[in-house]
Amino acid sequence: MVVFDDVHVPYERCFVLGDPELCNGFYAHTPAWAPLNTARNLYPKLYQRFPEILRKLGASGLMATPTQADVTGPAAADIETYLQSATLGGAERVKLFRLVWDTCISAFSGRQALYEYYFFGDPVRMAGAYVASYDREPYRAAVRAFLDRG
Repeated sequence: MVVFDDVHVPYERCFVLGDPELCNGFYAHTPAWAPLNTARNLYPKLYQRFPEILRKLGASGLMATPTQADVTGPAAADIETYLQSATLGGAERVKLFRLVWDTCISAFSGRQALYEYYFFGDPVRMAGAYVASYDREPYRAAVRAFLDRG
């Protein structure tokens, strides 16, 4: 959390300032609901999968990733020799692994995953609301008609 107690926000940059009807009706009058609800229901699941993929790709290489001090210190030559890959030098590979660490293993990543999962609200309630928003009667009628054919 970041708190700014002395910030200048130019009012000409606030495009809904002073227009509560426009602000309050923004979502109700926007025609992009189906895509938005799809994203709101899919993204929490996808975001959980991204770090899992990165952990699998990084494998055990993520367990002993050197620090920046190691890369620039007395171990620099060893890091360059033993941590290089087919396409990256040792220092570059360490940077990449540190990024993956920050993205999927660090305390920051854990908080971020939790935040992304609940950002739009409870995923179970969102999914229920999404299903309830569709008229399912034509599909029920089609199934009934199929079953009545005997």
